[in-house]
Amino acid sequence: MITIQTTTLDASEMIPVKFLGHQKLFPVHVIQNLPDIVKRDILYPKLNDKALGAVEREKVTKRLISMLQIKFDFRPKESEADELSPQEIAMAEFGSFIRQYSLTGEEVLEAYRMGVRKQLCDVKGEIIQIYPNLSIIQAGEVLNAYMDYRRENKQHTNGVEKLKALVYPPKEISAEEIKEVRKRNKETFLRALEENQPCEHSFLYFNEVIKRGGLKSFLANKEAVKIAIYNKMKSMLEKEKIKQKSAYFNVFEISHLSHYFTHQLDELPVAVKFAFEKLQTIAMIQLKNDLTYNWFRKQIIKKIKIKILELKIGQEVIINTKKYAYKGIQKKRIKDIETTEKVIFEDLETKDEKLFELTVLNKKLKEKNGVIEFG
Repeated sequence: MITIQTTTLDASEMIPVKFLGHQKLFPVHVIQNLPDIVKRDILYPKLNDKALGAVEREKVTKRLISMLQIKFDFRPKESEADELSPQEIAMAEFGSFIRQYSLTGEEVLEAYRMGVRKQLCDVKGEIIQIYPNLSIIQAGEVLNAYMDYRRENKQHTNGVEKLKALVYPPKEISAEEIKEVRKRNKETFLRALEENQPCEHSFLYFNEVIKRGGLKSFLANKEAVKIAIYNKMKSMLEKEKIKQKSAYFNVFEISHLSHYFTHQLDELPVAVKFAFEKLQTIAMIQLKNDLTYNWFRKQIIKKIKIKILELKIGQEVIINTKKYAYKGIQKKRIKDIETTEKVIFEDLETKDEKLFELTVLNKKLKEKNGVIEFG
């Protein structure tokens, strides 16, 4: 087992810690300044550790029995000498169950403490009740809830990222590399605009829209902006609700946020304030993304002047509100007398053909929302 006496070591010394599956040396002052949630994760052996896991599982089980004041039946008098007592059986089952979790003993204890303090919720968003027993059903609820809590905890995320940065220092990006990344992003953005395909990083060019004088009237209307953000938050939350597992929110947060929006509450529950702020931030980015993309798309549409002769065979065109497919130039017999070349469009529903003179080939077509119109 790794024992750490951080209070007795000089801040300039290095301390061994098993991190990301390997033994690493970190400055003592770095470890000392980590949040407790990170220390519990990295300073102790994992319950599934091949060498030390068995000892840790037995130790944490005994501490839980003491902490929860769990009582067991006595061994029956008529039992065999080598027969396990009820307590030994319960401990063996509990230890076998918690072996599957990549947690430390200290994390298990903290999980149960949080449960006792009513700070953990199950998958339905209901507070987990803690009873004085070694039930593996209860353990599963408590430990899974703690792992969700740890994964979403900002202090834990930042602490781990800080250690990762020490183990794998970020590579310095040269000015040329930055320039190349910006160039690739711009090319991807422009290609998405031309092909009328979505682009997730359109928001990077939001300031460019502002510089060109775009969106002035919308941004000047504070109430309209506020409503747009609110609606975007609601639509995002609806999408997260139907996912099997949201990447941004847990079940408890989704439940309370949905209640807030559905009933248009004046006050937000304190427990989901951080989740609300996260939803708002993401919604603002996505709104910027949509506004930027749509503004640039309109500018491109204004410039597009496609001609009939530039159409591809089979390309869809709207003629007098009906959908047609361009069939190209074909020879057609007119009035059973002469054969002449015509520009052909086929009705996608009735398969009837519309014939035009070759003089229309240079006619410029309109494009609106990705739809080409002729007429």
